[in-house]
Amino acid sequence: MARKTETSYEVRKRWMDKAYKRFTINLRVDEDEEIIDYIEKHKDKYGTTNIFRDALEMYVKAGILDEEATNEKDN
Repeated sequence: MARKTETSYEVRKRWMDKAYKRFTINLRVDEDEEIIDYIEKHKDKYGTTNIFRDALEMYVKAGILDEEATNEKDN
């Protein structure tokens, strides 16, 4: 039997790196308390990613986010 040269973790990490884009945010406890509380209250039911995705989609659909600024960051 051939010896494995890669662990399943390494294979999964490569796939995740290809399939997903990761973002890290920092929320200030004193300024973002309401946001932090909402995330903590709902993350088990909806997941942190879905909370942020849904909120950003609502902002974009409502025209609140400047699409030009959003597109500039992609370039």
